[in-house]
Amino acid sequence: MRGGAPWADLVFFLMTPFDHLLHHAPIAWRRWHSEAVAEAVRRDVPLAVLVGDALDAWTTTWLNALHADREVGELLETAFVPVAAERGDHPGLAALAQQVLGVVADASGVPCLLILLPGNPPAALGAIPYAPVRDAEQRKGVARVLLETATAWQQDPEALRTSAGELHRMLAGLPFVLAGDGRLNPERVLDLAEAQLMGEVHSLEGGFGSSADGAVALPRWPQPEKLRLLAALAARSDASPALLTHLERSLTALAAGGIRDQLGGGFHRASADADWHTPLYEQRLADQARLALAFLDGFALTGRPLYREIAERALAWAVQDLDLGDAHWGLGRHAIAGLGDEVRPGAFQNWSRSACAEVVGSEGAGILARRFALDDEAGPLAVRGELDEREMRRLPELVARLTTARAERSAPLLDERCDEGAHGLLLGALHAACTLPAPEPGLLAARDALRARLTATKPTGRAATRALVALGLAESGETAGATRWIAGLSCEAAAPCDDDGLVDPPPADAEDTVDGPGCAGALALALVALRRDGEARSVCTAHSGLLAKAPAVAPSLCLALARLQRE
Repeated sequence: MRGGAPWADLVFFLMTPFDHLLHHAPIAWRRWHSEAVAEAVRRDVPLAVLVGDALDAWTTTWLNALHADREVGELLETAFVPVAAERGDHPGLAALAQQVLGVVADASGVPCLLILLPGNPPAALGAIPYAPVRDAEQRKGVARVLLETATAWQQDPEALRTSAGELHRMLAGLPFVLAGDGRLNPERVLDLAEAQLMGEVHSLEGGFGSSADGAVALPRWPQPEKLRLLAALAARSDASPALLTHLERSLTALAAGGIRDQLGGGFHRASADADWHTPLYEQRLADQARLALAFLDGFALTGRPLYREIAERALAWAVQDLDLGDAHWGLGRHAIAGLGDEVRPGAFQNWSRSACAEVVGSEGAGILARRFALDDEAGPLAVRGELDEREMRRLPELVARLTTARAERSAPLLDERCDEGAHGLLLGALHAACTLPAPEPGLLAARDALRARLTATKPTGRAATRALVALGLAESGETAGATRWIAGLSCEAAAPCDDDGLVDPPPADAEDTVDGPGCAGALALALVALRRDGEARSVCTAHSGLLAKAPAVAPSLCLALARLQRE
C-alpha cells in the first residue's frame, strides 16, 4: 500500500503513464476536457496545452525543466489554464498541434506547447516546439514566449483573435489544398517524389533530413516509409542507380549505428547526431515493425542476407521483449533506466571499455572497443572499426557474454498500453518475414497468433488504427478481417483524424509522420493489398493536391501509387 485512503492505491494504479509523469507536479496541469475549456472562458485567459508522450524522454525532460522553474509555473497558473494531453489519448488535438507547428514554426514532433484562445471551441493561436525554458544560445525560451503572449492578451486581445482567425482560415482550407483539382498523374507524382526524396538525402550518413545548404535536422528520424518508397522507386526498370545506392547506404548505416541496439537487435526511436551514433533510447513496437519492413524491402531488392538478419532480429526483439501474452505486445520501452543515482537515458544499453573488461577481460574489451568505438565514458555500441580474422571469430562469444551481463541490469520500464495500429504494422512485418525461406519458428508462431486475434477482434478505435490493422490483415491474406476493419472509412475525401469536439477545424490525416503512415496512406495500401484498386486510386485522388506539390511528405500514399502502377 502507498498509504492514505484505501482507494488512493486504486486511483494511482488506474493512472495512465502520462498521469504518472504529472503526479505531484508543482504545476496543476488540467486534462484536455470541456472543463478546462470552460475555465479558460470563465477566467478569460488562454490555454497552454502541453502535448506530449509518456514514452518520450524529451517529454519527461521538458516537464522536469518546466516544473523546476518556479516563475514559469506561476506564469502558467495565473495567466493561462495549463493543460497536459497525451497525444495517443487525443489524436485530434495532437494532429492540430502538428499542423499549427508546421505553419507557424516550420517544426514538428512532441513535446510541444499549443496556445489556444478562450472560446467554445477554443481558437489556435500558435505553438511552441521543444525549446529551452529560458533563452539560450540565441534561441528564445518558453518563458519569454509565454510572457509575451500573456502580455499581448492583456493589452490587445482583439489583435490576437484576429491572428487566430487568420490561422483558422488557413487550417480550414487545408482539406481543399489536399484534394486539389481531383486530377492525378501517377508517373508525374512518383517522379516528383523521387526528386524531393533525393533532394533531402544525407550523402555520407544515409537517411533523409538534409537541407540545401547541407545542414542536418536533429534529431534524425529513420523515416522507414521514405526508405520503402525509395526501394519501390529503385525497383522501376528505368530507375537511376543513385536510388539503390542511397537505399543501401541508409540501411547499412542504420544497421551499424548506435540507433540499433547491437546486443538486443531492436531499434531505438531516433538519433541525436548525424551519423546515427547516439540514440534517443526509447524503443517502440511500431518502429521495429516499420524498420523491419524497410529492411525486408531492401533484402527483396538486393538479396543481401544482412538486411534480412537485421529485420528478423528487430522483430524477434519486439516479440520477446515486449510480450504481454495472448498475442498482445506493449507499446515500447522507456528511455530511462537504472537504479538510485544511476537513473538516466541509456543506463541499460551503454558500455565503457572498463565495464566491458569486467565481463570479458582486458583483451576481450580491447576487441569490443575497436569494433564498437568504446572509450572510458559509457556510450552506445556502434559498429565503427574493422577486426582481423581471429578477432572476428571471437566477437560473437564476446557479444553473447555482454548480453548475458546486461540482463542483470535494471531494464527500462515497459509501457504496457496496447496500440492496435502498431499491432497491425507488426502483423504485416511478421508476415513479410515469414514468407521467406526457412522462417524463424518464433516469428511464425507470433504471426499466426496475432492474425487470429486481430481477425476475431471487433473493429474499434480511430480511423488510422483501423486502417493499419486492415493493412496488416490484408497483407497476411486475411481478406474478410481486413474488410471488416476498414468498413466505414471513406475513399472519396481527405482521410480524417478522429473528431474531437473541442478541436476546430478538425485536422486531416494525410501525411506520414515520424510515428508511421497517416490514415490515407495506410488505407490506400490496405485497399491495394485487397486488390480493390479502384478504391485505392480514389484515396490517392482525394489527396491529389498534396501529391501534386509535396508527395515526399506522404510516402505511403506514393507507395500505394507505385504498387498500382506495377500491377
